[in-house]
Amino acid sequence: MPAPYRPYALSEIIQETDEVRSLVFTPADGQPVPQFKAGQFFMLRITDVPGLKPSMRSYSAARAYRPDSLSFGIKLHGNFTHALFEKKKGDRIEISGPYGFFTLAENNAPIVLLAAGIGITPLLCMCEELTQKKDARPLHLFYSNRELHRAPFIPLLEALQASHPNFKFVHTITCDPAPEGWNGECGRISAEMLKRHGVDFARAHFYFCGPKAFNDSMQQMLEGAGVAKERIHKEAW
Repeated sequence: MPAPYRPYALSEIIQETDEVRSLVFTPADGQPVPQFKAGQFFMLRITDVPGLKPSMRSYSAARAYRPDSLSFGIKLHGNFTHALFEKKKGDRIEISGPYGFFTLAENNAPIVLLAAGIGITPLLCMCEELTQKKDARPLHLFYSNRELHRAPFIPLLEALQASHPNFKFVHTITCDPAPEGWNGECGRISAEMLKRHGVDFARAHFYFCGPKAFNDSMQQMLEGAGVAKERIHKEAW
């Protein structure tokens, strides 16, 4: 049965890049945020914009569970996000959830996260949750962006890496040429790139999120590397 919609107030707006904002919402009914697992998503609904279609959209939680707030990383694209970006602090929307099964397996296997663009949001949440829990499993995050200035959440990911001894963050840029002074990886995420950074294809669970072309590429790469289907987990947006 779907979770009921509840009123939330917009409490914080953070401009991450030209096109991406973090929007933080606080429950307006005095009740705590429902418990959720990293990787799950919520439905956001706007009811005060006449004729808005669609009037609701799903977004993965971008930050680990907090009882007093929900955070989403949202890229400006389409009618709904334009209406959402018009909201000011204190404005209200309705939120329902959590939903979804794109969550971390409960085992001791190494974890490899693969993201492209705004597909980073559920994986960012996973990184923060694992860091907070001081999870002992080896953790890799490979994050692909076309251009450095359009890549959200890099400072936060670097801070999480600095506070988690088992977390290795690899950022790759696909534009050619790479920015002057860039010392990270260049090119699309590949099996060769993962191997260079010590990924254990025989044991790891892989989680990926991004546009369809990226997801299809990651699926083919992992299957080609012999990764069993039960260790491949994906989320589309």
